[in-house]
Amino acid sequence: MVALGQRFDSGFGELEAHYGMARLSGSGGNAMSRAGDNGLTGGYSQFFGLSHHLSLGDNLGWHNSLRYDRHQLDSRRDIRFEGVRNSARSDVHIQQLALRSEGAKTLKLGDNLHVKPFAGVALRHQMTGGMQERGAGDFNLSMQRYTETAVDAVTGLHLNWSGDRGWGAQAVLEAGPNLAFSRQGRTASLAGASGQQFRVEDGKRGGGVNSQATAGAHYRQGSLDIGANAFHWREDGAQDKGFLLNLTHHF
Repeated sequence: MVALGQRFDSGFGELEAHYGMARLSGSGGNAMSRAGDNGLTGGYSQFFGLSHHLSLGDNLGWHNSLRYDRHQLDSRRDIRFEGVRNSARSDVHIQQLALRSEGAKTLKLGDNLHVKPFAGVALRHQMTGGMQERGAGDFNLSMQRYTETAVDAVTGLHLNWSGDRGWGAQAVLEAGPNLAFSRQGRTASLAGASGQQFRVEDGKRGGGVNSQATAGAHYRQGSLDIGANAFHWREDGAQDKGFLLNLTHHF
């Protein structure tokens, strides 16, 4: 992924804008031996974000953010059924919009360690376009477009440690209940069963507790910053974990 960001002083707090693009690749198929397998063969992702931070005095702050993501995903599904050996290919567009507002207070624990508890609310909306498989005859799957909307309460803790000679470490712990969850659509049909429709379930459910945790370290020398982060998140019953390596140039 390549991303650009710029900060501005608006006279009423600090504004920050971000744009990024990532090229995606994968092996396709549906081999369950691959962690996180979803049949992805390629595609790209883009995001655009705006954030606003207002200092309220006494180390209090109010932070608002808006982010739009657009994904184009290409995938392949292998079909092995009673002598049938086929592969179905498809592409789908996903759009996501997230709005978040939170208040926080920064606490200084010594010269190098800052702890910032926060609490707020987040709104999520996702639109997934229709999908039509090709290449597998009667086994081609057709899925209608569908939407998901959720509202979450969020509370957590930011920790930031600044060491000597450019070293630093950071961590974020966050959790909160899902306050509302709705889904519309998500029905599908097979080419070989004309007129028959069925619902597609992915196990996502509202009403639970969502959470995320990240921890990492970085080193900065002049305008160059190198960092590594591990993460784990859980949202509406789905979860993921991974590792990120970041290279940032400040100018």
